[in-house]
Amino acid sequence: MMDLIFEYLIVFILLFVTNIAFLVKKYDFNKNKFIPFVLIYGAIVFILSFISSSLNLGEYVIPFMPYVLGFVSLLVLILAIRFVSFGRNHGIENDRIVFYGTVLSSFISIGALSLCLKSDNLVLNSLELAILSIIVLLLVYKISKIFNKAKRPYYAVIGEYMFLEFIFLLILALTFSSVRELDYSIFKSFLILTPTYQVMYAIIVILIILVLGVLYSDWVLKRLKRK
Repeated sequence: MMDLIFEYLIVFILLFVTNIAFLVKKYDFNKNKFIPFVLIYGAIVFILSFISSSLNLGEYVIPFMPYVLGFVSLLVLILAIRFVSFGRNHGIENDRIVFYGTVLSSFISIGALSLCLKSDNLVLNSLELAILSIIVLLLVYKISKIFNKAKRPYYAVIGEYMFLEFIFLLILALTFSSVRELDYSIFKSFLILTPTYQVMYAIIVILIILVLGVLYSDWVLKRLKRK
């Protein structure tokens, strides 16, 4: 079975990279900036996860992980409030504090979780995380183009996602210790999902619903205009 910490890393990368891709699209990066950014981000994820996991500090760091994850979740909440309220009211379209704060939050999470990662293939695991972050960045950036044609403000879509992200991160922080204490030998069938997998699949389902909801709203508004 996949190591629990590695599962957490996958979930955090899915959450943060999706958020970053939304923000990048909002700030309208051109290809000359976007591609280097994606590659640099992937490289940092690889280096950070590999170096952190090589330190073997899991036994010292694990007791503090709920607090670290809780801090990151609160930071995301603050960034979400700033993006939706402060940015909108003061006409700030490209809030660099929100963008760099989100990137920093992702690195804090990846670095902290990697400190607890135990594996015989650290290079391979780090490479997988880097490739995952690059693929998700590219895919979400492409998919997010549909929000430009939607009648709903783009900042509202990002804001809703960031608040959902905060909720999921808080759940992961509060359940980290209890999930680690579970006896995973009882999960004998691949049909039985661990709590981490359940959260990850819930995130994917919500993202799909969010995209479909925007498309449906846009389609309804177009039909109303025709009438």
